[in-house]
Amino acid sequence: MFRKAGTTAAVAVLLAVAGCGGEQQQDPDAEVRAPEETVAEENRAVEQTVVAGGTTMERTTMERTTMERTTPGVVSVGGFSVERPDGGETTVPEVTVEREEVQRYEGQVRPVIEGTVRDVSDLVQTDVRLENGDLSLDVEMTSLEEARASVRDGLERLQEIDPPEGLEPVHQRLVEAYEQALPAYDEIIGAAESGDPQRMSEAVSENLRRIESFNEETRAILQDLEQATGSQPR
Repeated sequence: MFRKAGTTAAVAVLLAVAGCGGEQQQDPDAEVRAPEETVAEENRAVEQTVVAGGTTMERTTMERTTMERTTPGVVSVGGFSVERPDGGETTVPEVTVEREEVQRYEGQVRPVIEGTVRDVSDLVQTDVRLENGDLSLDVEMTSLEEARASVRDGLERLQEIDPPEGLEPVHQRLVEAYEQALPAYDEIIGAAESGDPQRMSEAVSENLRRIESFNEETRAILQDLEQATGSQPR
């Protein structure tokens, strides 16, 4: 689950109406709406963007839209939280960066994220059953090992990237997500190799959610980069 919140700002506008050759009368019942007021109202709208996998990230657009209107070429990235398996939250720091720098960074991390994020829940069937007198648990070891290898390779590639100035906190959070996902893969694969169905069942129960959280966070970061650069509709 993702939450991205902005702040609200009050806009005070003083309007003067002057005419040439006579005063213009204004209908006292008519509502005068300045462009700034319209912008503020638009900025208070809440976006709901469905992330791959069906997760919904809610955000208010006040800070991002206001900043982009007042500072052309500068965009906001991050500033949302991802729920951890333990019930806590991990926050992706919010930064403001030149749009062109975000576009360059997105181009570097997109192939890494898209090549490593995958649904592993179908690779492991946690139902323990008896086959020919032996307890059995279905595990697609080859696919799990490939998934772990891709995450390890992705981490190495991310560590080689020199992020643009200002995007370092977001990049560091992305690197940490990969570092935290690898032990989860290691524990599931180690349990599967042990041949102990009970250990395997416990390892899956404890670590599958960690991998799913990794998938959600990295997808959310990529989606946020896309939205900031305008490469994906908001």
